[in-house]
Amino acid sequence: MCGTEWEQIQFPIDLNEDVLEEIKPIETDRSAIEVAAAIIEKLHERREFSDYTLISVIHSTEDDVWRFEYSIDQRNMDVDDLIDCGCLYVAIDGAEGELIKAWLEE
Repeated sequence: MCGTEWEQIQFPIDLNEDVLEEIKPIETDRSAIEVAAAIIEKLHERREFSDYTLISVIHSTEDDVWRFEYSIDQRNMDVDDLIDCGCLYVAIDGAEGELIKAWLEE
């Protein structure tokens, strides 16, 4: 993620203040998962991305950026019923505990 031109990312989304309150500095893998889970839980409470679940957590140690990937939960679906869907990404500055960017990709 080092060298990512954040302003060039298409389809950014704004997270509401109550979601942003869940973001805090990240020091361990465990705290990253806690922050990622809190973000999607808050979105679910707002009835946004209600079918989405945390898919992956990626950490760039070079710039201490954490990226969370969420997508539609298809773990219990039959292979014939799987759908091609997009993802919600949230990038966090781990040291500062601040949102860098949230965006959608297909």
